[in-house]
Amino acid sequence: MARHPGLFARLLTLPNDTVDMEIMRDLNRTFPNHVYFHQRQGPGQQSLFHVLRAYSAHDTKVGLHASLLGMSRRSCGWDSRGPDTV
Repeated sequence: MARHPGLFARLLTLPNDTVDMEIMRDLNRTFPNHVYFHQRQGPGQQSLFHVLRAYSAHDTKVGLHASLLGMSRRSCGWDSRGPDTV
């Protein structure tokens, strides 16, 4: 992002209500056993929402696909059983 200052913030401002609703629907299921994501619309869920929202705006061919949420779990080393079990 250092090569593209402001890109993340700009991506978050692009309207896409359909994607927003899909992300919000799936956030609780993404890391159900991780304390950082327990609070509905808490700091963890807000952070993940912003990353997924920006990526879906950046890569419009992918948009928000269920595999993107799965990818976020794997890249963090978590699945529904806890850390490093994937």
